Amino acid sequence: DAAHAYGPLTAKMANLAVNDAYTLGEILNHRSKTEIKSQDELLHEWEAVQRPKFEVTKLRTLRHLQLYSPTWRGFSIFLWRVFPGIMSNYFGSIFAYDYSIYSKNELRNPTEKPIVLSCHGIVGMTDADPLTAFL
Repeated sequence: DAAHAYGPLTAKMANLAVNDAYTLGEILNHRSKTEIKSQDELLHEWEAVQRPKFEVTKLRTLRHLQLYSPTWRGFSIFLWRVFPGIMSNYFGSIFAYDYSIYSKNELRNPTEKPIVLSCHGIVGMTDADPLTAFL
């Protein structure tokens, strides 16, 4: 598979899957040695760390797909022809971020609901919605 090119959507989701696995392993290893918690509590803790990353990726994937949806395709083609620099900057901004590596210091209270559409755990951006950040 290393010889095959991946699109940005596939690459981001593959990156997130690896990040999910690493984070879960770290939480299980660290917490099982330092605290006695139920499996349910550990999974809630993992979700609190990883859910914001997924939500941001989902939103940014939606924004990417909207550029090429049948409804917007004609308008997108027009924008690419008239404003190629602006469109290139916007398109690049959709995927110009990465996931932070889990650190035991970044844990939030596992009973606290994850903050949807925050940038917690993500580096390279300040706004979850690329459209908002670009405008």
